[in-house]
Amino acid sequence: MALTLRKEKERFFVFRLDPETNEPIKFGVRRIPPGVDRQLTVKHKLNRVKRAGDNVSEVSVSNAAAYTRDMAVYAWTSTEGLQLRVAADQVEGLSDALGRPVTAGDLVDLDKELTDAVKAFFLTEEPDVADWILEKEKELRLRAAEVEEGEERS
Repeated sequence: MALTLRKEKERFFVFRLDPETNEPIKFGVRRIPPGVDRQLTVKHKLNRVKRAGDNVSEVSVSNAAAYTRDMAVYAWTSTEGLQLRVAADQVEGLSDALGRPVTAGDLVDLDKELTDAVKAFFLTEEPDVADWILEKEKELRLRAAEVEEGEERS
């Protein structure tokens, strides 16, 4: 049986406690529709394997990392309590993502300025967060499948 995706709201997950305030940092996460997964697979050429004689080259690590980042950008909908203290090596990239200048040492409230560009910047800097977001997205998909399976049995 095919699963249908219902329109759903984000679900918040606590990522960790802010070390300065001891307040929870939460990420809103939603499920990723199969169509988005297919689009990103094609975009990052994850299904293509180049053949040169008998040599087969695997998908590049950078393509896989970009795919993971872009999947997490889609799944990540919002935050509560996420701030970023701008390091000197982040000034240019974050300024570009925000569309406004920042300087080293600025404290940026990402809750208020969360765009796809800002999410991509943040997840490039913190790839483990992308993996965590996708783990939470998988939990949502599994729960939804269980609910739908239970409804089909009823």
